[in-house]
Amino acid sequence: MIEYVLLFGVVLIMFLLSFMLGYAEYRRSRDPGPLHVDLLRTAGLRDEASRFRTGVESSMEHETWKPAMPSETPEWAGRALVCNTQLRDQQGVFNVFRTDQDVVVPAGSTFESALIVRGSFTSGADCKFNRWLYVEGRCQIGSRNRLTAVFSLGDLLIDRESEILSFADSDNAVRIGDGCLLRGPVGAGKNITVEGSCDIATLSSPIVKVLKT
Repeated sequence: MIEYVLLFGVVLIMFLLSFMLGYAEYRRSRDPGPLHVDLLRTAGLRDEASRFRTGVESSMEHETWKPAMPSETPEWAGRALVCNTQLRDQQGVFNVFRTDQDVVVPAGSTFESALIVRGSFTSGADCKFNRWLYVEGRCQIGSRNRLTAVFSLGDLLIDRESEILSFADSDNAVRIGDGCLLRGPVGAGKNITVEGSCDIATLSSPIVKVLKT
């Protein structure tokens, strides 16, 4: 008889122990409280570009801009007035150049600073932009260019075999040439046209057209 009582006691202890451990884990706090989720906030594919635009427009109003020194001014700027300032991101402090005139960048150019163009922008073939590009007018990226990110209030044209590491966005239309590699989201307010075969992460636009070559 005593054996049955001991066996029942062991089973009962094992049964209660499983609940006790679970209850102790439940009572032990691991964080300061519930995670707050804003149910009214919506997430979209163009959110990153929208936040970028807001940040750039804010910097143009509030940052201290000064005329760039002749030694700092890119050769392709010519006699155009170029101003610069410094901004900070997760990678640290970097230079930003701004011009209120149209810009034409010759083929093979490399630009290490971020660039704000308050006119139209055109780059030749084989250019490299190691920071972002913001254009208020029409933006035409040459063939085999490599960019970090680009935003345009006007039409955005990306010529063949170009690569963009982050987003490419336009308030109007985007046209992408054959063989382009766009690693981030591509957004447009009006339409996106893809010519030929491209490697694109995502597309976001009211109208998307893919043309076969």
